[in-house]
Amino acid sequence: MPSDTIDLLGVEPLAAGGDHWIYQHPAFADQLIKVMKPSKKVHNLRRPSVRRFKQMRVWQREIAEYIASLAHNGGHCDRLVRQFGFCDTSLGPGMIVGRLNGPDGALAPQLETVLRDANTSLSGLEALREDANALFDTLRDIRVDWEDVTPMNALVTGGDAPRLVIIDGLGSPAFFPTTHISDRIFDAANERRRAKMLRWINGTIAHRSADEAAQKLR
Repeated sequence: MPSDTIDLLGVEPLAAGGDHWIYQHPAFADQLIKVMKPSKKVHNLRRPSVRRFKQMRVWQREIAEYIASLAHNGGHCDRLVRQFGFCDTSLGPGMIVGRLNGPDGALAPQLETVLRDANTSLSGLEALREDANALFDTLRDIRVDWEDVTPMNALVTGGDAPRLVIIDGLGSPAFFPTTHISDRIFDAANERRRAKMLRWINGTIAHRSADEAAQKLR
């Protein structure tokens, strides 16, 4: 194994996503390494981007949107996980990204985890809703396309003042992304995604409010 290859064999991943295993960078406490899971998919009719980038098409989309954020924001936007580049690992190429911690020093939780946590207060959920609106305002301003909007693709940082950070799902898989050619289409798509996110949060708030009202009647 070359000396500059990071050995991850036998190392337990910190987390896993649909496409990735996620490891702690052995040399930097504030960085993680994303490694592609092996893919057994067979594509008979493949679009040019898949033929060119193969499974790493998802990385190509993420990097393209990150560069768009740099171009429009003039620097790193803290609504996106920071990108540090690539490395060689014993499990294949790795993408190096920033590590986001929660108040306890562990990895910051996914939005999905926070929404399901019975200990998340109603005021905390309302603060999340306010921050979600601010997040999509920022995405509109920096022209970043967050195609795969799910509570699993955003982390909740910031403790008492929650702040959402996107970790996955950037970019459009479409052969010809219409959001890239028209501000009107981009803005409309961003508003649909905002509404989708708010439905999840508002649904949780409604259930929590009903539960609290029922407890007061007991």
